[in-house]
Amino acid sequence: MLTDIESLFFPGALQLITGKMMSPGHTNPGVSTVAQLLLDKVVKPLRMLNLNDYEHMVLKQIILFNPVATGVKDIEAVRQMRRTRLVELQEYTSTAEQGRFGEMLCLLPPLYEVSQEVVEQLRLEQFVSDGEMRFDAVLLMSIVNG
Repeated sequence: MLTDIESLFFPGALQLITGKMMSPGHTNPGVSTVAQLLLDKVVKPLRMLNLNDYEHMVLKQIILFNPVATGVKDIEAVRQMRRTRLVELQEYTSTAEQGRFGEMLCLLPPLYEVSQEVVEQLRLEQFVSDGEMRFDAVLLMSIVNG
């Protein structure tokens, strides 16, 4: 079954939601590094699991409901939402092959690691556009950071 996540993967490259392509051969070394991390630590394991649409959706929600994420106001509510989705996924996969739920959980640490790399890269990218420092981004960050 072709899932929406698989439709974003091309041999050796990723297509972002914006339509831009990201590959290990990108001219920007930061983008190249993140692309290689995504391909090695996320794409390959996801393809091996062959997630269906429901599994993919719930896994994304588990990642999204991060109680320790910056700016979360009601940590307990977010924690409970995550726990609910984990239980639902566990129950859903209990009828599938043994160990499937565990394999999905093993994907979470690499996903978090890669997401941190992507956030860092995006922070860097907002300052540089076509090799030039963007004054508006520098000014905005200096205001935000005090």
